[in-house]
Amino acid sequence: MENLLFLILVIIFISALLSIPTLIAYFIFRLIRKTKYKYIGIICLIIAPLFTIHTLYSATYPADEFFYQEFKVVTLKEAPKSAIIVRKSASYPDFQGDYISVSMIKLSQSDYLNLYNNLVKDKQVNILGELVGSAEFTEVAGEHEKLIKHTFTRKVTGRELSHYSISFLNDKKTVIINVVNF
Repeated sequence: MENLLFLILVIIFISALLSIPTLIAYFIFRLIRKTKYKYIGIICLIIAPLFTIHTLYSATYPADEFFYQEFKVVTLKEAPKSAIIVRKSASYPDFQGDYISVSMIKLSQSDYLNLYNNLVKDKQVNILGELVGSAEFTEVAGEHEKLIKHTFTRKVTGRELSHYSISFLNDKKTVIINVVNF
């Protein structure tokens, strides 16, 4: 019973939070509806819910650019031109901005080997990396988790609880980027 009450309160809170832009647009519309600028108020009423929906959707389902940026955060290198995101998953950021994102990226064999060799030489990454499991990692890696050949991790000063890793699969084409940002 307590869980149901908590869930109802959370739904009410989220609904109220999401309706704030629409309420602001409605009050703007009410202020200017009797003037010659009433169309601006109507446009605000149309744009506000669309803005809210777009913001919620892009936070829940990030675009590929977000995962390419995560690639750069983990490897300190731009994603190669051959990089194609095959699978991806990210948790919704909490109030402190903590989130988890995982992506499986296919590379050309030459880009795969080049990246692997560069990371072996890179002093900023730990060659004996470890994996941090999460629901997102399991969702993306799935049966491919058994095919992981090597994992590199990188620590970031000031973010000791965070975990940044890249795992190389045996197929010599696929990498898994895992970001646990706390």
